[in-house]
Amino acid sequence: MDTETTIKHLGGLGSLKAMINAREFSTPSDGLRFRYSGSRKANVVFIALEDDDTYCITIGRADSGWWTLKERRDGIYAEQLRETFEDMTGLALTI
Repeated sequence: MDTETTIKHLGGLGSLKAMINAREFSTPSDGLRFRYSGSRKANVVFIALEDDDTYCITIGRADSGWWTLKERRDGIYAEQLRETFEDMTGLALTI
């Protein structure tokens, strides 16, 4: 998975940092993970590229070492990443 391309589809690194305080980026072998602020529902996202060239987005809440899955969506095309993330979290990635 090309994480730079994935970040660009979300609006770019600068936009992510400015709009949702995105931080603690990591790139496990099968995706992209980062923490963010502003959503009551979740504060961590994991984005994985599936075998059929679509994405899976999983959001959850990480607090005090615990992880709680909040929502998962599969079959997302690259051009739908930003819209899907915004819908899942209630956060805007662009002005």
